[in-house]
Amino acid sequence: MSSERKFKHLYIPIEIKVREFDAKLLFSLVAAERGFRVVLGGQKDLRTRVAWWPEGIYLDKSVADTKLKWFKYFRKFGHKVVAWDEEGLIIHPDSYLERRFSSDSFALVEKFFAWGDFHSKVILENYGSDREKVVVVGNPRLDMLRPEFLSYQESESNKIAQEYGKTILINTNFSFYNHIVDTEEGKRRFLRTHPEMTETFIENWIDYQKEIFQAFIDLLPALQANFPDYSVILRPHPAENQDRWKTITAKQKNVHVVHKNNVTEWIQAADVMIHSNCTTGVESFLLNVPCIAFQPVRSEQFDTYLPNALSCCASNLEEVIELVRRSIENSDQPTATKEKLDEAHTHIESISGQLSCEKIVHHLDLLDVE
Repeated sequence: MSSERKFKHLYIPIEIKVREFDAKLLFSLVAAERGFRVVLGGQKDLRTRVAWWPEGIYLDKSVADTKLKWFKYFRKFGHKVVAWDEEGLIIHPDSYLERRFSSDSFALVEKFFAWGDFHSKVILENYGSDREKVVVVGNPRLDMLRPEFLSYQESESNKIAQEYGKTILINTNFSFYNHIVDTEEGKRRFLRTHPEMTETFIENWIDYQKEIFQAFIDLLPALQANFPDYSVILRPHPAENQDRWKTITAKQKNVHVVHKNNVTEWIQAADVMIHSNCTTGVESFLLNVPCIAFQPVRSEQFDTYLPNALSCCASNLEEVIELVRRSIENSDQPTATKEKLDEAHTHIESISGQLSCEKIVHHLDLLDVE
């Protein structure tokens, strides 16, 4: 006697394709193997269509204040909501909950998936009564950096290496000062979605980024002069104005401004990576690619801790050049020290052992969904 198998439906939205797609595709495959029927697609499309689809689980990218109306909407049609924070790995503990965590939105989710013990601790200091709701699992984006999956990007990283040769990769993170529209519009948009922030705070952040931005402009010819056999790949943050960088580098023949493919492929192809307060510092560390945090300006308020802690830090051009030279000369040496590995494990769950994807799917499987 046979009985019809019942499937749970899982809806997974993507907002920024180059950042999210590969990891969410892996997560979708793991969920499908566990018996879920998965719909993976653009965030706008899913939001409009999910009202017509079977009751299931909607996985969102944060529990910010802007999510509240959508969580109510999904629940209205019988869906259960779970979430992680796509930007929850690199946080300022003093301001994180105020900036990216809404108590009303959090109240509507069944589970919240934390990146690591540090992330969970920051949340539970204010939401201890919801301890069972917060589970420490890591994130599928970092599953993609594990040895099991490096071959997935290997063909693309090989193509990059063939096209550009030996490379120094620069990942920029100046979305306030070098906003994709303009600085003032970026400030207006941020204040509209983060009413808890003051205009003065944002203006100070813009000034901070402006000074580092100029230092990176000065860095480019210095890299060319000292490493003429290397291509310098500058990869702006998705919210940055790429055309501005292209104008700045127009006459620098060995500097290439690119923003295609997943950043992991570019890191894998690089001989050394330079960043400023960017998550790619963590990714480079996990991929064992030499990584330099260029910090011409320091700020307790605006510096991001983990990417800098896992990188070699430089405060001026001379130090950057020296660290690049050392990295190239000692390319066969591991980048991880015991201290850095311990720090990484504090912030990141599932660096080894069971995949983050598998842990998340396990908790989804426990939810009571028709």
